[in-house]
Amino acid sequence: MTRDNIEDYLYFFWAPLKAEVVNAAEKDALLKMLTLTLSQASVYIEAPAYIPQSSSREYPDEIKNDVSNLADKIFAGIPEKSGDNFYWLKITVSDMLTSKIGSGDTHLQAEQSFGTYKIEKDKFIKFDFYYLA
Repeated sequence: MTRDNIEDYLYFFWAPLKAEVVNAAEKDALLKMLTLTLSQASVYIEAPAYIPQSSSREYPDEIKNDVSNLADKIFAGIPEKSGDNFYWLKITVSDMLTSKIGSGDTHLQAEQSFGTYKIEKDKFIKFDFYYLA
C-alpha cells in the first residue's frame, strides 16, 4: 500500500470523524488498530462504500495535517514482507444508527470493534478489526 493509498483511506473514514466524535481513550485504541492494520505489508480492507480518490479533501488545516501526519506514521511502519499473522479491517457506512451494522455477514468474531459513529447528518460508520493467524 502506498502512502497516497493510505491517505486516501484516511480521508474516507478518519477525516469525517473530525476526531472529536471519538472519546480520547477510544481514539487511542482505534488509532492503534488502524496503524497495526494499515502498516502491514499486505493489507485487506473491506469497505463497500469506498471509492478511490473520491473522498472530499475540504477540511480545516488541522484535520488535513492530522491526516497527513497519520499517513506518514503508518507508511513509515510498513515492513518489507508480510508476517504470518495479520489484521483485516471491515468499514461499514450506513444510513441508520444501529450497533449491529455490518456484524452478521463475516462469520468471524471481531477482535475489536469501534463505533457506530455519526460522520454526517444521516451517515454512520463502524470499524471491525479481525485477526487472522
